Amino acid sequence: MKTSVELNDEKLLLARSLSASKTIKDVLDEALDCLIAQGRRRNLANILGTDFFEGDLDNIRERGKRVSR
Repeated sequence: MKTSVELNDEKLLLARSLSASKTIKDVLDEALDCLIAQGRRRNLANILGTDFFEGDLDNIRERGKRVSR
């Protein structure tokens, strides 16, 4: 689809610097892909709820603190 939009130059430059994409079109496609994936994850979390994790979260957090970064 062809469309004309006015974009925030600073945000676009930052997104372009963070992306491996070389063109503005590719950066925007990548951004749309990320937004779609985020929405799908949110929808899945809403469907499953937040109580589906079975494990020791405190233990996982403690191990993460011990890993040198």
